[in-house]
This record gives sequence, C-alpha cells and structure tokens, in this order.
Amino acid sequence: AVHVLNKILGGGISSRLFARIREERGLVYDIRAEYQAYHDDGLLVVEGSTSPELLMQVLFLTLSEIWKTINEEDPIDDDELWKAKMQIRGQHLISAECSNTQMSRLATQELYFGNHISSDQIIGAIDQVELNTLASLTQTTFWDAFGKAAVAVIGPEAPEKYSDSMIEELLGSIKNT
Repeated sequence: AVHVLNKILGGGISSRLFARIREERGLVYDIRAEYQAYHDDGLLVVEGSTSPELLMQVLFLTLSEIWKTINEEDPIDDDELWKAKMQIRGQHLISAECSNTQMSRLATQELYFGNHISSDQIIGAIDQVELNTLASLTQTTFWDAFGKAAVAVIGPEAPEKYSDSMIEELLGSIKNT
C-alpha cells in the first residue's frame, strides 16, 4: 500500500506532484517521490529541482499536495489507484527480466523476510490494495509522520529568496493545519 501511495504522490509523470507542480504550473524541472523501505521503518523522500526564487512556492505546494492527500481533502480516486497499481505491476514484471535485479530482490527478501516471495504473491499484494487500504494508511501512518517532516535544501544560498527561518515557518504552518 505504501508503494501504491508513493506512486500516486510522486512516482512518475502521471503522479500528483509531477502533474500539478511541473505540468500545470511549470515551477520545477523535475519532482518525484521515492519510498525507501528498511527492515523496520522507512522514508518517503520527495525531491525536485527548481530555481531559488521558486523554492518557497514549490515547497508550499509540495507539502500542500501531500497534506491534501493524507487528510482526504483531495481523495485518491479509482483511476489514480488503477494507474498506480498497473505501473507497479509492469515495473515489477519487466524488471524481473534483469538477472541483477532478480538477485538483488532475492537477497533483500532473504534479509527482510527470511524467505523468498514469488512474483505471484507480489502481484497479488499489489492487486489487494484498495481505496480503503490507502485511506487507512494515510489516516494512521502518514498522518503521524507528516508532523515529523524534514526539509533539506541543496543549492545556492539565496537569503533574499529563502532562509532556514522561512522554511521552518512554512513547515510549522503546514503541520499546524
């Protein structure tokens, strides 16, 4: 379910972040989300490229899109769910053709789960994700995690365009909504 939610938020050109911030507004060169899973935890990392003068606007829109998804102000619909599941299925099946990817999967599964998970089981798990599964996930895990969001800016200093205090204020205002 986390992988499906990640795909909807920022996992490709049909994702919410890419469509709404890049395609509709033209504020970023690229924007994407990636779920980094660990044995007992994980991170949802959003990264993008923009100019310093647009950073605060892009950061606000990014956090707003995530927040609207989490609190169901802008609920995920059947079409978004279907696209995300089909993209993940396709990526899984196509990447199975690469022996390096297969070996990496087997090693990861052995380390995390102590056994190997068949492609049929993975496809079945993807197919089982429904809108209510995502709603439950956003209302529990992501609702709490949103309040712990962190921001890292890599690029030229531009105090007239953004500063640490401006970013902290923005994060505070979003977290308190």
